[in-house]
Amino acid sequence: MRCSRPLKLAYFSPLPPMRSGIADYSRDLLPYLDPWADVHLFIDDYQPSDPGITWRFPVWSHRDFAQRDRFHSYDCPVYHLGNNPVHAYLYPYVFRRPGVIVLHDLVVHHLLAWMAFQDGRASTYLREFSYSCGSAGMTVAWEVLTGRRSPPFFDTPLCERAVDASLGVIVHSRYIESRIRESSPDARVRVIPMPMPLGPEKADKVALRRQLGLPPTAFIVGSLGEATHHKRLEIVLRAFARLAARRPEAVYVIAGHVAPGLDLAAQAERLGVGRRVRITGTLSADLFAATLGAVDVSVNLRYPTAGETSAAALRSLAAGLPTIVSDLGANQELPGSCCFKLPLGGEEELLLAAVLEKLAGNGALRTGLGAAGRRYIAKEHAPARAARDYILFVEEVLNSPSALAKPRSGGHEAQASALIKEVAGRMREIGLGQENQALLEDVAEALKILEGGMKMPRASEPKGMEG
Repeated sequence: MRCSRPLKLAYFSPLPPMRSGIADYSRDLLPYLDPWADVHLFIDDYQPSDPGITWRFPVWSHRDFAQRDRFHSYDCPVYHLGNNPVHAYLYPYVFRRPGVIVLHDLVVHHLLAWMAFQDGRASTYLREFSYSCGSAGMTVAWEVLTGRRSPPFFDTPLCERAVDASLGVIVHSRYIESRIRESSPDARVRVIPMPMPLGPEKADKVALRRQLGLPPTAFIVGSLGEATHHKRLEIVLRAFARLAARRPEAVYVIAGHVAPGLDLAAQAERLGVGRRVRITGTLSADLFAATLGAVDVSVNLRYPTAGETSAAALRSLAAGLPTIVSDLGANQELPGSCCFKLPLGGEEELLLAAVLEKLAGNGALRTGLGAAGRRYIAKEHAPARAARDYILFVEEVLNSPSALAKPRSGGHEAQASALIKEVAGRMREIGLGQENQALLEDVAEALKILEGGMKMPRASEPKGMEG
């Protein structure tokens, strides 16, 4: 059912120059939403750097949202929620003014831990743990906040309250959809593939390599995007060292910000390939695109997964690059005709080295995989198609009876009271004292909110919370 007038959308997302794949995502999507809706952007405290955005869309501070909402009467907010501190500013609005969330990561635990430890919002961490996991979750959250244990990041996604508070949820893979339906079977969820513009069909590799100072005829392997501990770059370096022993002209480019504590240069030196490895650090959009066009193969491994769809892998496919990914999560939905899906386990390094050797020696295979990747992106990830599907889903949500029934958490007062009593007992067990007064106040705030409505867990102990 189409609306008789364009939708008015309040769009919450990081934008360039924020160092976030979701900022780039919104840059790619917004021009295609413009013909369908009147979109106003709400951001944190910075100035967007892309003139194509600032010229086309009104951009407001999120602090002005309540006033702008009263004036413009937005049909629906759209909240882009990811597992990164740049999304902290929008998190409270998900509950103040329910709308559609775009859940880029199933796991938002890292974001909530950052909000607790760096931004002083311990009550939010306690509340989300309790909502997702009951009194056992409150105990674990307390132990994390008091330094008694490490956060169980990947065992407890902590996205459940945001999902349940929202009118609808957009995800980018069937993997996340299935996980959400396990914990929130009543949620209205729609899979919309990540929008991804095609790269240039014929990149001039020699010219791009000259620009970047790379050898013109070398076989160049690239890992593009933020270099984190979960990208398994140590394994890629070891596999590359095996390749370089047979093909001394090979080069490995790691293009993107390197996470603190990840000393890839030192590892490359220990492996004897220090001169064959280029670590660029953070790149501008233009240099990132040039690097993407200059490499021969893209390697994007990942473990564990936060449920994300890899924008770096999709950009590689869009650029016509043969791409190697880990065979888990959303990657399992990529067709085998355009990428290699590497199984996890003890043979990962040897298998990766063998795949790289095969690709290095077979230009026709690289060309065929690259062409198949571009066709796949053009068919399944076209930004115009994603924008249309966004609008259709928002209209569907707004026309559904459940849109008038939020919040859906009522009727749990007795359960919440029982939880409060149980939590009080658990807090006595773990020995709270006056030295914890600030955290006790956060507990009280979390419990006050929970008393108004909560979701009871399916089991008494959440997964991964033993001990």
